Amino acid sequence: MKRKLLLTSCLLTMTGFLSGQNFGAVGTQWYYNHTGSFPPNSAYQHYQSVMDTLINGELTHKITRTFYQPNGTIVTAKPHYVFESSDTVFIYNFEKGRFLKLYIFNASQGDTLILDILETFPWPYDTTYKLIIDSVKILMINGIAIKKYRATVLIDGIVYFKMTNHFMDRMGWQNQFFPEYVASTPPTGSLRCYSDSQIDTNFQSVSCDFREHVSIGEIKNEFKVNVFPNPVHDRLYFSNMDNMGYEIFNSFGQKVSHGLAYVKIDVSELKSGMYMINLVVDSHIYKVKFIKN
Repeated sequence: MKRKLLLTSCLLTMTGFLSGQNFGAVGTQWYYNHTGSFPPNSAYQHYQSVMDTLINGELTHKITRTFYQPNGTIVTAKPHYVFESSDTVFIYNFEKGRFLKLYIFNASQGDTLILDILETFPWPYDTTYKLIIDSVKILMINGIAIKKYRATVLIDGIVYFKMTNHFMDRMGWQNQFFPEYVASTPPTGSLRCYSDSQIDTNFQSVSCDFREHVSIGEIKNEFKVNVFPNPVHDRLYFSNMDNMGYEIFNSFGQKVSHGLAYVKIDVSELKSGMYMINLVVDSHIYKVKFIKN
């Protein structure tokens, strides 16, 4: 009888972990606070897995990204495409034209995980980093056993930093969608809510889609942005970026591009000439001229 109970307990535990290894399946949703918004709960970001699609022969989950800003505007960013295989989550990088390792789940204390750095900036070459698992805790969320990790990040063999936040199987990073290893990754904010076919949980005291009303006069205007290089050939980089909506206009006043900017914008397909880029931060629009070679 004791053996049967022990076996049943082990199977339930294994089932909990196994059911947690399905990152980004269709229907999965993440809600994040918006980094840098004022007041803190005046904006949020919503990620949602909406469909499956083939990329390079892999069946990926398409994750849409919508940003609800303090002034009431809604900005839609380019989607992410992810899939999971044997506890490893891959994300498609359009710039590099291949899948990169985003997460490795179901790890143990002392494990060394080797993942891909997603951005070429500030590293001018493809590289990886190591995630040394310092501790593992087991959380029960809606009856599902979820592993929660803290780790040390090593880049080029040097301790880059020790994590102040954690990441979890199934959900990813606590403080943003991408791993917390470099400032150039697209910032989101702390995770408010997560839901999928088995889990529906809120980590904060506000509702998932709560947005505190802010009048224009209450929004701080202490933002300055630098654009470089200028003239530019293929990629336009920014300082002080924080998920800004942008619109690019040619010399005739025609809109030629728009979207969400963080760290850089690919302008390689623009024709040579003078352009104006409008950067939308909260309720303010910053206009910057640049030259495309």
